[in-house]
Amino acid sequence: FPLRAEYELGEHVHHVDKQRTPRESSSSGTQYPLLSFQLRIRRRIDSYVRNTCLPIFAITACASCTFLADSHTSITDRLSATLVCVLSIVGFKHLVLEHMPSGCQTQLEEYIDLSFVAVTVAVLQNTVIGYLSEHQIVEPSMHDKMQRISMIIFWLVWGAYNADFAYRVNTWVAINKSWVEELPGHSLETYYMRSES
Repeated sequence: FPLRAEYELGEHVHHVDKQRTPRESSSSGTQYPLLSFQLRIRRRIDSYVRNTCLPIFAITACASCTFLADSHTSITDRLSATLVCVLSIVGFKHLVLEHMPSGCQTQLEEYIDLSFVAVTVAVLQNTVIGYLSEHQIVEPSMHDKMQRISMIIFWLVWGAYNADFAYRVNTWVAINKSWVEELPGHSLETYYMRSES
């Protein structure tokens, strides 16, 4: 199973159907054996946390480090650091979307989207504060105070969201330890593999 790092296969085959292919699907009119079966699989949450959430958290944390820039740091230097973080998150999102089911918004996508918003806020903050500092609209002491306040607000909001996300992931892991049929009343994402040979 090529996705065993991300998914765990169930032990039982839930449905086996033995048929033959339609004659019209073969140019010679030959019918071939067709075996269809379904297996239950579930996500390995720890794989997504390690391979996606932690790197995204680190990228967002790196973007917040630009709040420590002093009043002599140019807008270009500030933006180059934060824009690299924006591009990294965009790249991660495209990579993650290739492995996610289409048509639904998952908590992982929500986490990446909010990380993107957080880094975008850092870009805007750096632009405004950098402009005010470069044009000497604010004094260096006021600049440093605004940077400290920005960092505190950023980490209060981002930290609170991460605490909530960690709680939701922990709850999901607790529920996901059992298979769906063992948990009546719970709505879990269950995916089926269909194999035809």
